[in-house]
Amino acid sequence: MGKYIKKAIPGCLGSSLAVIAVQSFNYLGVWKFWNFLINFLFTFIITTVIVSVCLWLWSKIKRK
Repeated sequence: MGKYIKKAIPGCLGSSLAVIAVQSFNYLGVWKFWNFLINFLFTFIITTVIVSVCLWLWSKIKRK
């Protein structure tokens, strides 16, 4: 499972940064540093888990 997590990290990092950028532009002046950090970590962890599981399932499907 570790190799799938390593594959998923670059894409999830970029998408998490994009999500945080869009959210910050929607609510200018409201966010503090901790809000950025917590939302980025939450988004990054959730997307990494989902993409890693999808990559793992895809590899299992391709083998059959």
